[in-house]
Amino acid sequence: MLKEFKSNSPEETSNIAQMLASKIEKGATLLLHGDLGAGKTMFSSGFVIGATGENHNVTSPTFTIVQEYDGKVKVNHFDLYRIGSLDELEMIGVYEYLFDTSAICLIEWPERVSGLESILKLVYDVNIEKIDEHTRNIRIQKIKG
Repeated sequence: MLKEFKSNSPEETSNIAQMLASKIEKGATLLLHGDLGAGKTMFSSGFVIGATGENHNVTSPTFTIVQEYDGKVKVNHFDLYRIGSLDELEMIGVYEYLFDTSAICLIEWPERVSGLESILKLVYDVNIEKIDEHTRNIRIQKIKG
C-alpha cells in the first residue's frame, strides 16, 4: 500500500490522518518521519481523533515519551526524540505499549532508535515533507506485516 496526499493546511493534514485511522488495523505502528515543524503532531492529533472517536487534546509527548488515548481504538503516541536505543526503550518500560495488539502506536522521531522497526510486526511509514509554510506532501506506505 502506497498512498500519497497533498495537504494545504493543518486542518487538511488532520483530515487525512482521520481518514487513514479508519483503515489501519489494531496492532499496527505508524512511524512518523519529518523535519521539525513538518506536521507530525498535527497528523497524530487527527489520527487520534479518527481512531478513538474522541476529541483529545494531543500534544507531542517529548518529555513523557508516551501518551495514551482511549476510545473506540486505543492509541499510544510516542516521541522518541530524547531516546537513544532499544535498550533505553526497554528500561523505561514502553515495550508493553509497542506490543499491545489491541492498540495502534504512533511514533514520532523513530529514526532516533536504531533497530526499532526490526522488533515491530506491522509497520507503516508516514513521511511528511514540508513544501512551504502551509503545504505538505504526505506519503504513507506499509513496510512490514
